[in-house]
Amino acid sequence: NANGVLTRGNRVTYALRRVATARGLEVPGGLAVEYHQIPLDENATPGEDPANGNCSVKILPYELPNANGVITYQLFRSKPSSTQLLYLAATLTQTQVNSLTSNLYTDTTADDDLDQSVTINLDSDGMELTIPPCRYVRAWRGALVCGGARKRTVRFAGAAASAALTVTEGDITADDLGAYVTIEGESLTHWIVGVSGASVTLDSALDASYADATMAVWRENDVVYVSRPLPGNIEVYSAENGRLITNSGSDNEITGIAANGSYAYIFRKDKVEILTGTPATPNLEPFPASPPGCRSHATIADTYSPFVIYYAGRNGVWLISGSEAKRLSASIDPLIVNGVDHSQDEFAHAVYDPGNGVYYLFLFSSEWRQNGIRMPDMVLMYDTLTGSWTRGEMYASRSGLWRDSSGELIPVIGLPFGVARINVGDTDGGVCVSGTVSGFGVDSFMMEGSPDLSEVVPGMPVFFGDGRAAVRRMVADVTDGVVAIYGEVPDMEIGCPVSIGAIRWHFVTPEVGLSSAFDRTLKLETLAIAHGKTEDAMPVEVVMQGVGNLADDDDDRQEWNGRVDFSERSVSRLDGKATGLRAASVQMAVYGGHAPVVVKGVRIDMEKVSR
Repeated sequence: NANGVLTRGNRVTYALRRVATARGLEVPGGLAVEYHQIPLDENATPGEDPANGNCSVKILPYELPNANGVITYQLFRSKPSSTQLLYLAATLTQTQVNSLTSNLYTDTTADDDLDQSVTINLDSDGMELTIPPCRYVRAWRGALVCGGARKRTVRFAGAAASAALTVTEGDITADDLGAYVTIEGESLTHWIVGVSGASVTLDSALDASYADATMAVWRENDVVYVSRPLPGNIEVYSAENGRLITNSGSDNEITGIAANGSYAYIFRKDKVEILTGTPATPNLEPFPASPPGCRSHATIADTYSPFVIYYAGRNGVWLISGSEAKRLSASIDPLIVNGVDHSQDEFAHAVYDPGNGVYYLFLFSSEWRQNGIRMPDMVLMYDTLTGSWTRGEMYASRSGLWRDSSGELIPVIGLPFGVARINVGDTDGGVCVSGTVSGFGVDSFMMEGSPDLSEVVPGMPVFFGDGRAAVRRMVADVTDGVVAIYGEVPDMEIGCPVSIGAIRWHFVTPEVGLSSAFDRTLKLETLAIAHGKTEDAMPVEVVMQGVGNLADDDDDRQEWNGRVDFSERSVSRLDGKATGLRAASVQMAVYGGHAPVVVKGVRIDMEKVSR
């Protein structure tokens, strides 16, 4: 603007600091720093000095009231001689800031009127700055450890030789002040020094004009910020030792932060670092055991667990205790490597149940796209007391801990209709509607006999068919007896079995066979299954499979199928002798359509015979 106090064409540094005063004690906050380029006077007569301008700075009021004291705002500004040495330009009260129009304060203090008795040197030791927006934060030894950023793109329009942009698609807010901007074809990487609605000001002018182009907005994604020790100002970090970085520029982005006991851990894409020292003098060091990096911050269990557990993608699941690390998932690594869609690993999540000592890890199975909804559909459960793994099928958009009315921490998951508790109640959640399909469309179906669907809600699983051939989907809506699902109804016919709210399960025995004698095979006699007797009819599919003659190295599996109703008796026997099946080894699997069910034991009778 004309008739201002700032010399046009100069670059000016502004800094804002909030000061809380209570009971005679002053607690200054950290600095929010902005760099402003004062535009040239386009109307100046050649050969004459241009008119001066002024600058408007956005000041947001403090978020929390201070009932026992006052909040003041100190505005600092540099002189043309140096952009790093700042002087006090104005002190505003809370009332003055609240009365600003659009939160904009116009600086009218001349260079000669700056208060030189209150100065800040941005290059000096002890400088404190405001922590920029970070994705991850943990409390560590009375301080905050923050880090992680994500690059995003927005659409914009701007003119050549101008530092002003207009965002046409996407959002840029005050949190983006100080962020970098990269535009394809531009010779410079720019900084964001001003934001007002859709209007954005860069630190330098554009090389070309853009009517509708894309720019990337980003911050360093490999920097760790450590705040001052509490109780102090948790919004700031010390410039000389509160900003830690390793392997800058090597695509070593932060993917998670954990704190456990006196330790803090920085997870990066391909490795783990440990935070040593104190919050006043922190230091980053490589983790001694060199475990793999974390794939999703949401899989880290550290707050309520006695150790840190996290998901490392194809490298499995790892446990960190102190300065030691070990792989937990060796027994299920083949499943993690081959049965998980690792392109979705960054969306995996987990929760640790402190009451039962179980770690629930939710992943995308390799077939999740068939379900018609982008949501993890596989859960791996690790029992820390027994060291055993269990695999399950469960949709969950997110997971976390919820404290109920008794004070207990309960693991919960997110579903389309709300939040559901896990590990509480019946295996099937108390609702299981089974029957046959009487009609269907592209993404909906009806059931024979119009069963009661009043307790069926979005998020429940649906299984079409039974046994190993069952196809899984998720309920999207229930209206007047019509069940809508995510994705398409699988290829089927009227009368196809269907279960809503059920949990599909299967039990597989180890492979049993001869250890060395290839001149003999096993003749299967009988197969006995001891199980709980169910009140309702519960047919299950039983499969005996052999690996063929090992002497011929034949891997073709032969199968024998049988169906058993667990409601008829508690011990079921199948006749294997009648099949004539002979093999060098045998493995048995039992598949059920819904729970609850108990398989107490399996016995396989066989006879060794000569070939």
